[in-house]
Amino acid sequence: MSEINNYVYIGRIVSPHGLHGEVKVKVMTDNPVRFAKGFNIYLIRDDKTSRSRIVNVKPQGNFVILKLNTINDKMEAEKFREYFLGIEKDKLAKLEEGRYYYFEIIGLAVYSVEGDFIGNVVDIFSTGGNDVYTVKDHEKEVFIPALKEIVEKIDLVNKRMTVRHQPGLF
Repeated sequence: MSEINNYVYIGRIVSPHGLHGEVKVKVMTDNPVRFAKGFNIYLIRDDKTSRSRIVNVKPQGNFVILKLNTINDKMEAEKFREYFLGIEKDKLAKLEEGRYYYFEIIGLAVYSVEGDFIGNVVDIFSTGGNDVYTVKDHEKEVFIPALKEIVEKIDLVNKRMTVRHQPGLF
């Protein structure tokens, strides 16, 4: 999930699906309940935001096929290609200490414990055992496992992550 203003992205419309206004959505959350029938979501692109309700949902791997109450045919669905689907930030459950939503981590500046700038977190992917942070600067990209022995501190207030150097990591 990533965020904009008061919304957290939970998916992105990649294409229309069928003739009746359904859309194929790339899932950006690990909570499938976010796509439950009857839930309200927001269609977001640039400075445009509109509210919609999920009428029907069909899981399809890392995607879901959604029927929304505000989109009624394929031509209309095409207009929403590349729109993000979001929920209001205040609807998120509080996480236990030491756990974070992806949107809180993406964008953090990453420094070594020695104070060297490594880059910014640009993506997160799961390996099954743990998450891995993709960290980029202008010249390089590194992958940092989200493990306690490597990630020293996450400071959301100062938008900073501190990591310990491990052999072969940087």
